[in-house]
Parts: sequence; structure tokens; C-alpha cells
Amino acid sequence: MIGLLGEGLRNSLRVSFEPEAQRERMNVPADKMDHQQPDPPVDFDSLRVLINAKNRTFPKRLSQVARYLIDNPDETALGSVGSIAEAAQVTPSTVMRFAQLLGYDGFTALQEIFRRNIRAKLSLNHDATGWKSLEKERSSPSHPLSQTIDACCTALSGLTNMVTTIEIDGAVEILSRSRCVFIHGSRSTFPMTVALQQALTRKGIRCTLSMDLTGGDDVLALATNDDAVIFISRSADAERVFHALPLAAKGVPIIAIVDSSLSPYTDVASISFKLGRPDDTNFLMPTLAIALTEVLVKRLKQRHA
Repeated sequence: MIGLLGEGLRNSLRVSFEPEAQRERMNVPADKMDHQQPDPPVDFDSLRVLINAKNRTFPKRLSQVARYLIDNPDETALGSVGSIAEAAQVTPSTVMRFAQLLGYDGFTALQEIFRRNIRAKLSLNHDATGWKSLEKERSSPSHPLSQTIDACCTALSGLTNMVTTIEIDGAVEILSRSRCVFIHGSRSTFPMTVALQQALTRKGIRCTLSMDLTGGDDVLALATNDDAVIFISRSADAERVFHALPLAAKGVPIIAIVDSSLSPYTDVASISFKLGRPDDTNFLMPTLAIALTEVLVKRLKQRHA
């Protein structure tokens, strides 16, 4: 009799604690396990809006999945659960759970949204020459140079889809009324940071460089709401967004130049420019950022004319 009671108690405890253990493995808080999206998006744009809106509430592992899917839509469309999980540095079960939280029956249903998106892009860009030229040059001795040029041209041609006139004019408004512009970067964004500082200085705008390597936090602390701060960040860098939070609390206008729409800097920035993707070749984001710098400088010149 006592043995039966003991076995029953053990089974009861196992039932009670298995969901908790499951939540621990999935890194999903208890209050979010059953909060699935009732009507999942049926197109990529709606899906992207939904993920951006929900990303703040996701636990760390689900947030990693969200960032990877949004920043790598083509790889998501063509990859497997295993390859996507490995790239996002999570388990395959986390990827599948992410799809279910968005209201899909499984990952296959979510992936179909990405596949429709890539089919639409291929049909729109059927006559594009970027990839064709890469294929044509593969047997040529100058292939590395041609590939680099084509990659830059392709990236620059897509800049109009990455930024809008409203965002550019908003950034120009912030820069033109700023007493001083603090430009904060890291080792990997140093070329972009210096190029922007020199370009703005040539236009007579007072600028101060703030680098992680040179006590940047102390410099940023001097900024007031009469100034502006530009953060240039790559996903490969360790995100240290905590130094932006006090600035936002003081009402300091913030412009973010990032390579991911889910960068934490976008949450505190007045204007955000998302250039390229985290897995792009190292020189592509600097190329886009320098082009954006020239656009901002020309708009500032037109404004002051």
C-alpha cells in the first residue's frame, strides 16, 4: 500500500514539474508558453511587422531566432530547421517553438512565408544582372575584383530600399539643429565613424568621436538635449546599448546606423538606418554607410543653401 502511494506521488510530481523543466529547456517564461498568435501573418511584410513588435517580449533564445529570420530571409527560405537553428545558435526545438508562438502549425508553414517572399523577389529581379555577371566572371583571372565590384554595386543599388526620404530628412533635421554631434563607434565600425565625422566637420557641424576603445561612455555623458548622438553598430559587436538609455532618458536625439532591424539601438533611436545584413561581407556595410553619409551631407547643403 505504501509502495503504491509512493509511486503515485512520484508520478504526480513528475507531471507537475515536467512543464517547468520544458520551459527551462526552451528558455520560455511560463506566462508566454500558451500566448500564441491567433491569426498568423500570410505575407512577409506583415510577418516582419509582427516579429518587430513582439521581439521585446521574447526570451533570449527566441529573440535570437527572430533576429536571424528577419535578417536572413533568403537563408530561412532555403534552409532546414537544423541549419537555421545552428546559425541562430539555438536548438531546433526552439525554432519550431518560435513558429508555433506566432500561430503557425509548425516551422514548414512559417518557412512558406519566406519562400513566397524569395519567389516574389526572383520574379521582380528576373532581368537583374548582378548575379549573372558574377557567374560570367568566375572563369576570369580578375574574378575576385569583379565579384567585389558587383557586390558593392548590388548593395548600393539596394540602398533606396533600405532608407526612406522621411528618415533622411528626419536625420538632417536633427543634425542641423544640434550644437554638437557625438558619433559613437567600435573597432569594426571605425572607418564609417571617421568618414561621417570628417564629412560633417567639412559642413561646419561640430563633431566629437566617441569610441569604445577610448572611454566613449565618459564622452557620451557630456551630451545634452541640445546635441545629438549617432550610434554605428554591427551585430558582430558586443551590444552595449545600456550607454544609450540614459541619453534617451535625457531627451538627447539619437540616430542609429545598424545592420539589423532588431538591434537594441533601434528601440531608443529617433531615426534608425538599417544597412545590409549581419552576415554581409565586411566591406559592404561601410560602403553603404559612406554612401549614406554623402546623402546626408548633400541634404544638409541643400537645407542651408
